[in-house]
Amino acid sequence: MPALKSLITSVLLPVAAIARVKRTYITKADASFDKSLTSRGQVGVVGPNVPAELAELNGYYGPADQIVIPADFSSEHNHAGFLSLVEAVQSGRLVLASEIVIYGPQAPPGALPEKFRYAGFADSLREIYEGKCVVFAPNQNAVGMQNKVWEAVCAGRRVLAGANAAGGLVDSPLVSRYMDGTDLPGALENLVSGASNPDRCENWRENNILRGPKDADMFAFLVEGDSVL
Repeated sequence: MPALKSLITSVLLPVAAIARVKRTYITKADASFDKSLTSRGQVGVVGPNVPAELAELNGYYGPADQIVIPADFSSEHNHAGFLSLVEAVQSGRLVLASEIVIYGPQAPPGALPEKFRYAGFADSLREIYEGKCVVFAPNQNAVGMQNKVWEAVCAGRRVLAGANAAGGLVDSPLVSRYMDGTDLPGALENLVSGASNPDRCENWRENNILRGPKDADMFAFLVEGDSVL
């Protein structure tokens, strides 16, 4: 019987989920944009996995030595957000002592200003997030939840994202938002200076991320059509 139960959990439930749910989303914010599916009630909203290598990291919420930018700059939206950061630095509206380290498949177009460094592909997620860093997600037009925002909170690192790019994490003390290039300097300076209440940040991570649902739970949520986040 235990073997049969394992088979049902690992094979039959996922198949049932696929049969009943044509598409799934990380957050309700994503699902709400697909009117055709939500009108039929066939949308499952599930929580993403917590990468083990990030869950093992100790959270860091103090002043940042680095600003990490994990991004694919073949995206015009990532590039536009990154240019807003460059313009703020070059104009003197944003003065930072922190190094800005960029990870991704290609360097941003053009010469990088002083203190900006392209590091290429990382060998692991841990390599990106393990330092005394904060994270900048440059896509101002993202909706729902970006992977890099999720990775940052899993790692216990504070992150600055576009106004609509962290759906499901609206109450997280690890996530800050900016509207456009005009409020980017102040938002990033606040992030780099460190959290005002580090204990609140780590307690939120512990209760909402590290104790989150496991894979088997997600299949059940898919079948039931309930939401995790």
